[in-house]
Amino acid sequence: MKSFILPAVLLLVLVSVASAQTVSVSVTQIEASGSGEKVTVDPKLSDLASVLPKQFRYSNYRQISSTSSSVSSGQPATWTLYNGQTLDITLGGVEGKGASQVYVLNVEIYTGSGANRTNVTKTTYKREKGKTSLLGIEGKTPDKALILAIKVE
Repeated sequence: MKSFILPAVLLLVLVSVASAQTVSVSVTQIEASGSGEKVTVDPKLSDLASVLPKQFRYSNYRQISSTSSSVSSGQPATWTLYNGQTLDITLGGVEGKGASQVYVLNVEIYTGSGANRTNVTKTTYKREKGKTSLLGIEGKTPDKALILAIKVE
């Protein structure tokens, strides 16, 4: 009996190791505010300057922070957000091969922890390496929001 159990356990471990993947993900926190006609975008956000005003209706965009972390399947990477909430990103898998690979990112934002944890949003993004997904989080006032730029590197 032991001779059958040991190989099965070893096979399970090998399959788990082979399927475990890690990718680097950067999260840029952007404070969006104002409602004037003239749009101002922080020079640090030059790669998003044309996209931000099209997707969000604010007049000022300021980078708060930008950090990268390794994201794995089954183990979330965690960021503390500017607004006090927490962001968890887990790799949900990789679709395709070679240059056409698409990374599946499971994104969850919440407040509190343990029994006091309250989900704010939960979503999934499918993105190619180098492509950015934008996620807007309403602020405490209507003229302010937090925008997350999530990018697989």
